[in-house]
Amino acid sequence: MCKHCGHDYGDHWHENNKCAVKDCQCPSYEKPDEEKAERKKQLTTWLWSMAAVVLTSPFFFLFNSVGKSGTGRAAWLSAVAILLAMKVRWELRNYLWFWLTMACIVGAHIPLVLLVPWTSRWIPAIGLLPIVVADIAVIFGCLHLIEKWRSPNSGSKDSDVAGSVNIAN
Repeated sequence: MCKHCGHDYGDHWHENNKCAVKDCQCPSYEKPDEEKAERKKQLTTWLWSMAAVVLTSPFFFLFNSVGKSGTGRAAWLSAVAILLAMKVRWELRNYLWFWLTMACIVGAHIPLVLLVPWTSRWIPAIGLLPIVVADIAVIFGCLHLIEKWRSPNSGSKDSDVAGSVNIAN
């Protein structure tokens, strides 16, 4: 019997005396590689999200210092939305069109943030969430359209469509 978890030495123990009971609190329990990889991915995503929030917060403080807290909040949330959209579509970073599209998106956000009269009153986060989600959706839509335009052959072929019959043979 294990002195740490109380499990009997038996079928659930590996040859190298490592506990194999899923989620056992035993220090000798070794998580499977898939579980480790998933945990690492979650941690990376969380750290990246926190970095995006922290690194873009100067936008808020800059505008807030000149008395435009509403504009600062809009600039901050826009920058977070852009960075998160970039992170989700990061596999496209090797394409010039991705960076040109993101530059155009940033360029479109600048007049929206500076020219729209944003309120400096307190707005609950749940009230801002639909605006940020819509912003991210528009960014994804732009990237999707440009991606389809740049590589038209990446769509479904006739043979990929359900129920289609290849009569060429």
